[in-house]
Amino acid sequence: MKKKIWIIGLIVLLIAVVGVVFWWRNAVGKQEDEAFLQWIRPFYNEEQGNYIFQDVEGTDITQQVMQDTQDWAKAEKWNEVQKYVLEKVSVACHEKVTEGDGKIQKVAAFAQSTGDKEPWVFFTLEGTVYYNEATGLVTSQEQGTLKEVWLLPRDDKAVTGQSVTNSVSTDSKSVIYAGYVEVGDKGKFHGEMKVEVPQE
Repeated sequence: MKKKIWIIGLIVLLIAVVGVVFWWRNAVGKQEDEAFLQWIRPFYNEEQGNYIFQDVEGTDITQQVMQDTQDWAKAEKWNEVQKYVLEKVSVACHEKVTEGDGKIQKVAAFAQSTGDKEPWVFFTLEGTVYYNEATGLVTSQEQGTLKEVWLLPRDDKAVTGQSVTNSVSTDSKSVIYAGYVEVGDKGKFHGEMKVEVPQE
């Protein structure tokens, strides 16, 4: 009798462990999908013009990505969108600019394949430039920052380095921010954005 109770207890424990492992894997998967969703969703709404998708040859395939995935996006089949992007796209960028009172803030969210489909590297480069509205020239700039660095699938320990530099153009009408994220033995993945002062 004790042996039967012990066996039943062991089976219950085994089922519980398998259930916890299954739940944890699904939770991690949803977390990855949610991060990807936050990155891609604006492409199908008001910000389509702020995205660029390129294939492995560097060809702009933004319109092709929209054509091939918009039905999935409308049906909220985000796993299909994610699968397509990870297979067909090599580099992608999403930019947003906020401007006013002699100040421009630009944010560029980059996504890059490491060359063998996994992992994908995501990072956000931010920069702020101050300028004289009368002359249209840069007066100062903040050091750029890298934020929201993550990999898909998740492996935060794989990120082994990161850096941002910035330089003002010789005519003082723009600032280039350049950053990279280093992923173990896969190398450095670069992103660059240009913040241009409006000219009248």
